[in-house]
Amino acid sequence: MVSINHLAPIVRQQLTRRAFQDELEKRTQTVIVTRGMHVTDVSTQNQRQSKETAKQRPMHLYITAAPAVPWADKQAAVDAAASAVSELMGPNDLNAGGASDARAPRSHPHEPPSVRVVRGTDCALAYTTQGGGVEAADRIRGPGGANLDYFAAACPGVTASVRGRGTGVAEDEPLHIRVDWIGNGSDEDATREETLQRAAYLASELVICVM
Repeated sequence: MVSINHLAPIVRQQLTRRAFQDELEKRTQTVIVTRGMHVTDVSTQNQRQSKETAKQRPMHLYITAAPAVPWADKQAAVDAAASAVSELMGPNDLNAGGASDARAPRSHPHEPPSVRVVRGTDCALAYTTQGGGVEAADRIRGPGGANLDYFAAACPGVTASVRGRGTGVAEDEPLHIRVDWIGNGSDEDATREETLQRAAYLASELVICVM
C-alpha cells in the first residue's frame, strides 16, 4: 500500500489517472487500485464525514502482482511499481507517506502528444500543444497558485511560472510552464541536472492532467 492522501493535488491527480495506472501495470506486471478517499484532516475524519464515509481509509494505492506472475517474482513486481510511484513524489512526500527512499524520476519514456518539453541549461519549458487561454492557464496554476508552489517544495532550487497564450506574458508563444534553476545552496551540475529533470517531468505531467 502506498499512501497518496498527503500529496499535492497535481501529484495525486496524476497517480490516480487510469491511463497512468494502466501503463504502469503493463510495465511492471501488477494490478493497481485506488482506494479510500481524500481526507483533509485525518485526525478529525470521523467528525467531519458521515458514518459510511468515515469507514473509508485515507486515499492510497493498493498494489498487487498480476496473477500470471510467478510466486517468486511477485514481490519484485510490487516493488517495481511502488518505486515508479515514488518517482513522482518528493522527499517530503515520501517521508510523510512512509516510503523508505526517494529517487529522481527518469525521463518520460515517450513524450505524450499533448505536451512538448524543451530543456535548457538552467531551465525547462513544458508547452501544451492543445491551445491555451486564460481558463487553461488558471487550471495549470491551480487554486491560489498551489500547483506552481508545489514545484518549490518538490524541486528545491527551482521556480515555476505560467507563460504564453492567455497569461499576459510571452503571448506570442504557446501556453507553457517554465521552470528555472535558481540554486539551492549547491553548485554541483549533477544537482541542477537532477532537479531540473524532475521539475520538467512534473511540469509535463501537470500539463497532461489539466489540459
